[in-house]
Amino acid sequence: MVNYNTGTVVLGTVAAGLITYKLWDACRNWRLRWRLFKLPGPRASSLLMGNIEVIKTPIHQQFKAWSEQLGSVYRFRILDRMVVVLTDPETSKYLKPGPTYMPKAWRVYQGFRKISGNDIESILTAPENEYWKSVRRGLAPAFAVNNLKQVFPEAVALSRSAADYLERTGGQAVDIDNIAQRITVDVIGKMVFGMAFNACKFEAYNEPLDIVSNLLTSMQGLGLNPLNRYFPFLEKPRKFRYWCKRYGELAERVVRNAQDCPPPPNSIMASLLSIKDPSTGKPLNLEQLKSEVALLLVAGFETTAHSIAWTLMCLSTHEAAMRRVEEELASLGLLSTKDKPARALDWGDLGRLKFLDAAINESMRLLPVTSSGSGREARDDINVEGHVIPKGAVVMLPTYTIHRNKKVWGPDADEYKPERWLGESGNEGGATRRPGYQPFSLGPRDCGPISGGA
Repeated sequence: MVNYNTGTVVLGTVAAGLITYKLWDACRNWRLRWRLFKLPGPRASSLLMGNIEVIKTPIHQQFKAWSEQLGSVYRFRILDRMVVVLTDPETSKYLKPGPTYMPKAWRVYQGFRKISGNDIESILTAPENEYWKSVRRGLAPAFAVNNLKQVFPEAVALSRSAADYLERTGGQAVDIDNIAQRITVDVIGKMVFGMAFNACKFEAYNEPLDIVSNLLTSMQGLGLNPLNRYFPFLEKPRKFRYWCKRYGELAERVVRNAQDCPPPPNSIMASLLSIKDPSTGKPLNLEQLKSEVALLLVAGFETTAHSIAWTLMCLSTHEAAMRRVEEELASLGLLSTKDKPARALDWGDLGRLKFLDAAINESMRLLPVTSSGSGREARDDINVEGHVIPKGAVVMLPTYTIHRNKKVWGPDADEYKPERWLGESGNEGGATRRPGYQPFSLGPRDCGPISGGA
């Protein structure tokens, strides 16, 4: 007689169930899969896992390497999932309203549904239904210029405190990205939620910063192994659930604080509290508010902070560009020296800093924080460069690859050159928005207000 222990039986049952489900799913979608296999694609490194190298190599670099090898239209496979990748800058038209518009692929954003611990939709993860329209419409006025002006002095003061802290370090090595995150967390706390997170106490532990950092790290770890979604008892899925729970508790504190101490009129949190769920006609409930708050914080602070850090890194490694920024600041009295302190930055200065604006645009072109781009779904069959992208296909438009396209940016597309954003006179600014420039995506599902507004 053969003895089977309980663990073996359970594992065998789970494996059998998983195989049965995948076979059923493969049969159900066989036509779509067959059509996708007709597209060019890299050779699978594993019969079972498919192109597993995409999760072993930084994904944005892998997309670019495949694009150079296969062209601007290709597909790859991870386990049973097939994804189409489009890298020509002209394909950005699929992000904008029109006959070829592609809505977001809900499957790509499932991890973000769970970050507040309640697994419900938010403005990021919801399909383009009445709920999504209500939230986007309700939040739009809060991003008006006059509202941003109100928090500008706070942002300047926090930046000044960061500069003072750096001066006190006496030239020692510091983590600039961490400092940028602390500034951004506090600006968002004030601008979005009307509460102080106190992240700019630079040498002190900060709970919101710690929770968000661990949440995103655990989310990334979860995605590195596609088997994690089938085995929730493994370490990485358990760690992700733990940090989702912690983050949900933080989001609930923010919501209850806003309910107890009403935020200023026209602030983002006040706008959120005024939105009504179209399915009930009532204000958003606690779980819905937690989901939206969780998204606004994580989307706003990470993207903005990393963009700041990348820009500073690019400038610090390109002496000529740094010198031009310094000259521009000095011409406006904004460069602090040993002999002459800088005057206070005001709102009107932002429009005068042409080269700094170009430097920021160029860093976001070369090093976009949403490097793998947006996940979309084809609503109909679409012909792209002689290839048919079938209806229902999940499509990625990787920003990192699109932003380095030599047909658009020239043979020096991989080089940091802020001057490419300037007018003919060299100082008039006004970045020429070339096809495909989309650091925060484009169209109705762009992240500009959420990310850039901060």
